[in-house]
Amino acid sequence: FTQENNDYVSKAAPTPVVDADRVYFFFESGDLLATTHEGALVWQRHLSEDYGQIEGVHGLGASPAHTADSLVINVDQEGSSYLARFSKADGATVWKVERETERAWASPAVVTTESGDQEIVLSSAGTVGGYGLEDGRTIWSYDGVEGNNVPSISMVGATIAVIGSRERENNQAIRIARETDGVSTEQMWVADRVTSSFGSPLVAHGRAYFVNRTGVVSCVDLATGEALFEERLAQTNWASPLAAGETLYFFGEK
Repeated sequence: FTQENNDYVSKAAPTPVVDADRVYFFFESGDLLATTHEGALVWQRHLSEDYGQIEGVHGLGASPAHTADSLVINVDQEGSSYLARFSKADGATVWKVERETERAWASPAVVTTESGDQEIVLSSAGTVGGYGLEDGRTIWSYDGVEGNNVPSISMVGATIAVIGSRERENNQAIRIARETDGVSTEQMWVADRVTSSFGSPLVAHGRAYFVNRTGVVSCVDLATGEALFEERLAQTNWASPLAAGETLYFFGEK
């Protein structure tokens, strides 16, 4: 793996996930692996060898999502893009579906619907979509989004998706209605004065927070999209914020 380090590329951009037994890592080399909590290797896959070298000017950024027994990986790239599910037990491929898309770095999310089924939701490369956990098939699609190649989806349950974008008029929320006769999507609002450069939008306490690369935080009402406040942080900000209790945490460049 010969990708050089620079301000836009890290060898370990994807965030690991953890459960009661193991920690699961995905590296920009295409290596997918599981370790014990003490760091002992349990299994390792070389996805670049199995499915082709990952191609993209800024490497890979999508983090794994996980269920009780599996990992979900999204690879949107200049080469052959795919969405895949792997067993937590041994790393075996459960399924892999090809994607016709451009390079992107957004991570998938796994949600539990009102019926108790689990569904993969992904905002990436111009679309937002829902995919079946059992087979990766496309269940629904919301198109016409631009600039959502980097920020990941932020879900409120399984019914509201907040979409981050580098294009102001594409930062929005949609409502997802799953009925017996199909799935429908409806735009709730557009927050056309905010941007999500790299960090994903954060939903907390009935509000949605967006932060751009220069460190400007914008807050809107989750139900209406009404702008509530805007504030500049002390540093530039590329990471996604977190919420814990009543506190929000933003991670500056330095």
